[in-house]
Amino acid sequence: MKTYILSYFQQSPIDKIADKKVLKVEKVKNERTQGETQLARKLANTLEEDLWKEKFKKEKKIVLILDNAPIHIAALTKRIAPHLNMELIYLPKYASDLNPIERLWYAIKRELSTEFIEDVNYLKENFELYFEKFTQTDSLAKIFLQKFII
Repeated sequence: MKTYILSYFQQSPIDKIADKKVLKVEKVKNERTQGETQLARKLANTLEEDLWKEKFKKEKKIVLILDNAPIHIAALTKRIAPHLNMELIYLPKYASDLNPIERLWYAIKRELSTEFIEDVNYLKENFELYFEKFTQTDSLAKIFLQKFII
């Protein structure tokens, strides 16, 4: 602790300002995260009421394939999902090749890599075109299911 205090006083004024900005950003992040957590808890409590349970049971079931990001494995996510008629399937760690969306990105990159990209607008337009093309077919989903599920 003593060395930290000494190093702080030996810093230039610019470094001290940078340190204060970093601390301020961290404080704002923590406050935002706490606010989001409180909101999610309120949502979870509301969804556990019988009125909402009945409404979501009538909805089509949603299956989400998730990696192991902290937000995906959070207790609140697991608590809310069943009430929204959602099933969560977790992929093993470091197994991005099992994620179906990765196959979509690979297909789009393969198509775009053969083209000369004139500008950002050209890239956006072609990306949207290929995204629509590949998401309108079942081929990527079928390949995923055949390879990893069935």
